[in-house]
Amino acid sequence: MPRLPNDLLSYIVEAVDDPKTQWVLLTTCRGTSRFALTAIYRELSFDSRNAPSSYVTRDPKYMISLEKLSLGAETNPNLRFTFSFNFFSYTSSDLGDRCLRALLPFLVNLQRLAINSPYVDPETLGLLSPTAKLTHLILGSTNYSPSFVEFVESHKNLYRLSVYQFRAPLESEEHPYNATISPTAVPNIYSLKCPIRTIKRFGHRPSITDVCFTTAWNQRHTPFPEETKDEIVKAFPSVRAAHFPEPYDFPGIVWLSLRLSNLEYLRLDIDGVTTPLDWNLLSGTKLKYIQLFGDVMPLGEPEEVSRSIFDAIGTMVVVDMTEDSEERLRRFYRRSKKGFLVEISTSQWQPWWETVQTDIDEACLHDRDSFVS
Repeated sequence: MPRLPNDLLSYIVEAVDDPKTQWVLLTTCRGTSRFALTAIYRELSFDSRNAPSSYVTRDPKYMISLEKLSLGAETNPNLRFTFSFNFFSYTSSDLGDRCLRALLPFLVNLQRLAINSPYVDPETLGLLSPTAKLTHLILGSTNYSPSFVEFVESHKNLYRLSVYQFRAPLESEEHPYNATISPTAVPNIYSLKCPIRTIKRFGHRPSITDVCFTTAWNQRHTPFPEETKDEIVKAFPSVRAAHFPEPYDFPGIVWLSLRLSNLEYLRLDIDGVTTPLDWNLLSGTKLKYIQLFGDVMPLGEPEEVSRSIFDAIGTMVVVDMTEDSEERLRRFYRRSKKGFLVEISTSQWQPWWETVQTDIDEACLHDRDSFVS
């Protein structure tokens, strides 16, 4: 290999996205190995979706790799290069939690953290190095508790916060939702995903491992207390994009949408909805974009649904409805009579609204120019 300047060599190696190529560069020569090592550690992902054996083996490969990494975390200087960390596991073993507790204190420059597991303890999150400046936090399931609030408030650079499910607190907790996020704690939150109902087990008091095994027939959903919804509104005044996942609660969604004064993008999971929705309830919002994800037919024909949304919400610019997958959508503009198919590609770190923002801005300009002419 010609003797290239280190800056140029670093740029070339770090531009490589393919893991196999990165490993080749790691073993080619000393000149490339140093920069390849940095690139490999930048994005750490341990994902059961890429490990089909995870259901039939006790220790799938991705967990074995995670455990090996965690055992050497204290003496591994390369962890300082980690910018993104993703852990996705369907298993209920506490091995994942032990590994996370060992690793998080050494991810000193982490900016994007995703833990999609049956449950992550807020106190485990609190072990993350205080020097980490999180911009993205994605959680599968956790507990809305003082520990969770303390963790969120300690990361003022948060831009995207996503929690799919809040576990109901233990019955023994005297004030289960006695936690308040300060309105000035995370001023840069743009994108918010959180449920407005919690999962709660029937029967005996749940522990962490008990919650991991919950299934559809032994769960019940309890609404968040009204005061907690009010705290969400106070804590995230900067939110412009919101996603409230199932179980579906349209009155709760309306309540929050009307009070989040900067809200412009709204995604609704409509699976399980069997009757048309009263879109007029959202007429007081500033919504520009609605994405309906799921089976839209119980709400009516797509053209009828889009027209009722445009008629009800004067600021609405674009309505998208899923066609046959999350990537294929049927799009409607205010003046379009029929929708047309569009494809959007998203990654874990790219929120659902980001790929349509340019189209919405262009549609706003087109409507303005049409009005002027």
